[in-house]
Amino acid sequence: MEGVGRSGVVASWKDGEGRQMVNPLCDPACPGSLSPELSYQRGVRYTYRYSTAMSTTLRGANSGRNGLALDFVVDIQTISKCHLMLKIRNSQIKRISSQKEHSVLRFKSLRESLEGTRLKFSLRRGKVTALCPQEGEQVWAMNIKRALLSMLQTSHTASKGETEKETDVYGTCHTRYKQRGSVLIKTRDLKECQQPRLSDFWSHSVSLTEDTTVDSKLQCAQRMQRTKVMVEVNCTETVSMVTGRAGLVTTQTLSKLSLLRAQPESAPGSDSESLGPGVLTDLMFDHEGGPRRSPLSTRQQASESINLLCGLTRDQQQMSQRFLQLVFQLKDLSLSQLKMLWQESSFNCRDDWHPLLSALPACGSESCVLLLTELMQRGDLDLDRAQSYLTSLALIPHPSPLIINSINALLEAPELRPRALLAGSSMVHALCRRSAGPCTSLPQVQSFVQTLQDSLGSGCGGKDPRRVSELLYILKAVGNSGLSAPALVAMLSRCVLGSSEVPELQLAAIRSFRRMPCTTDHSVLLQLYRSSQEDAEVRVAAYQQLMRCPDPRTLRAVRATLGNESSSQGLAAPQQRDGNTDPYVMKLKHRHF
Repeated sequence: MEGVGRSGVVASWKDGEGRQMVNPLCDPACPGSLSPELSYQRGVRYTYRYSTAMSTTLRGANSGRNGLALDFVVDIQTISKCHLMLKIRNSQIKRISSQKEHSVLRFKSLRESLEGTRLKFSLRRGKVTALCPQEGEQVWAMNIKRALLSMLQTSHTASKGETEKETDVYGTCHTRYKQRGSVLIKTRDLKECQQPRLSDFWSHSVSLTEDTTVDSKLQCAQRMQRTKVMVEVNCTETVSMVTGRAGLVTTQTLSKLSLLRAQPESAPGSDSESLGPGVLTDLMFDHEGGPRRSPLSTRQQASESINLLCGLTRDQQQMSQRFLQLVFQLKDLSLSQLKMLWQESSFNCRDDWHPLLSALPACGSESCVLLLTELMQRGDLDLDRAQSYLTSLALIPHPSPLIINSINALLEAPELRPRALLAGSSMVHALCRRSAGPCTSLPQVQSFVQTLQDSLGSGCGGKDPRRVSELLYILKAVGNSGLSAPALVAMLSRCVLGSSEVPELQLAAIRSFRRMPCTTDHSVLLQLYRSSQEDAEVRVAAYQQLMRCPDPRTLRAVRATLGNESSSQGLAAPQQRDGNTDPYVMKLKHRHF
C-alpha cells in the first residue's frame, strides 16, 4: 500500500469453503460485541478542536524564535465493537516567527492530504490498541493523527496515582498518572521512550549512563466527563539541548484538544460504509521515507538475503551490507515467522556458514533470542557455537522477561550451564536497571536468583577442581546480577569468610559485591579489610568494593585501620595496583599524619 509507512497486514481469514475473507473492522482483537468500557457511544458524533504549536528558542549567541502551528476540527464516531473513526476538517497551517504568526497558503496540498482520508482505530480501556489507515494515507499525516490520538489515551483506574507502561506516538515507556481534583495529570520521560528506538539501530550499542545535554519531557492535563469521554487535554512537550555555540536550545510543543459538541447522527455508521479494511498498525511514530513492508514480505526478503549471502563468497563489502540488511529484516519478524524461515533455510552454505544463525545474535530482538535458545535447548547447535552465541547474548541491552525465561531453561543443560549463568546474570541486571518496579517480583528473575541460591547452598568450601570451577562461574554470575542479588548476601558473606583456602574463590566472592546497591550489608568486606592477618590482595579487593559506597561510617573505620597499620602495605597496594593515588586514601592519609 502506497504511503502508509510502517504497517502490518490486512486482517483476514478463510471461510468454510476456503475463500479468503477480509475483516472490515481491521483489528481482530476487538470483542464480538460493543465493548462495555468504550466511552464513546454509537450514534453520537464527537467534535473536537485540535491545535498544536511548536516553537524553537535559541539562547546564547544566536537568539530567536520560530516554528509551526496547526489547527483543525476533528470528528470522532463509533463504528461498531471497539472501533472508532476519525476525520479531520477545516485545517490551518501557520508559521510562527518572533514577530508574528501567519497562515501559509502554499500548504494547500498538505491540508488536502491531511483531510483526504479517514482513519479507523481501536480504543480499549483508555488505550488506542490499533490503527487501520486507508490506502493513500501519507506518513506525515498519519503521524499527526497518531499524536492526536495519543492525547486521548488515559487511565481509568488512576485515583491516587499509578505508573503503567504505555505505547503512543513517542514510543513505549512508563507513564505516570496522578489525580489532582477533577484533572488527571499524565507525565512521561521521553528519553526513556526514545532509548529503545536508538538501541534498535544496533543491538550491541551501549547507551550513555547519564546524558545531561538533552532533556525531554511531556506533561498532559486531562479532564473527562463522568461518562469517561475526554472533554479537554492540554499537553506540553519540552526538549532542551545544550550546544556549544548556540547555548541552550529549547523546543516546546503546546497541544490542546477540546470537545466542542457531542450530537446525534442522522444515519449512524453511514460514513464508514465506504471504508476499506485498512492495514493494521500502531501509534508509534513512523519515519518519512522509511521502509514500507509487511511481515510477510519481510520474511520473503530475509529468505532472499540468506540465499544471496551464500553466493557472495568474494565480494566482502557487498556481503557485509547484505548481512546487515538481513539483521534488520529479522528484527521485524515474529517468533513464528522466524521458525518458518528456519525451516525454509536450515542449510549451510558451501563453506559451512549459516547466515541465519550468524544473524540471530546480532538481531537481538526477543523473537531472535527465543529462537536461538530454543535451537540450543534442542541440541541443534554444536557446543562451541552455542557457547559463543551465549557469550554474545550477554550484550543485549534490553532483555525481556521471556528472554530470561529461555535462559533459565538452558541452565538445566550441564554443558551450557556455565555460559548461561554469565549471560543470564548480565541480562537480569540490564532488565532490573530499566524496571520501574522491583525486578525481584518478576517470576523469571526469581527463578534465576533461586538457581544461584541453590548453587551456593552447600557453601564455598573444598578444593575439588570441578567444584571450584563451578563456584567461580556462580560467583561471577552473582556479581553480574547486581540489583537482583541482595537476597544472596548472607550466603555470599559465608563464602567470603569460608573460602580462604582457595584465594581465587575468596577474591571472586568479594568482587561479587560490585553491582549491589549501597543499601546492601557490606560489613563482611569491612571485616576483611580491618584484619591485618588477611592476605594483602584480599584486603585490597575488600577495600575496592567498600569504596564503591563510601559512607561516613566506612570512612571512619578505614581511617582508624590506617592509623593502626604496622606497615604501609594496606595503604600502598591500592595505589600501586591502580597506577594512581586513590583520593579517599590520600585524604585519610593526610588527616592521619
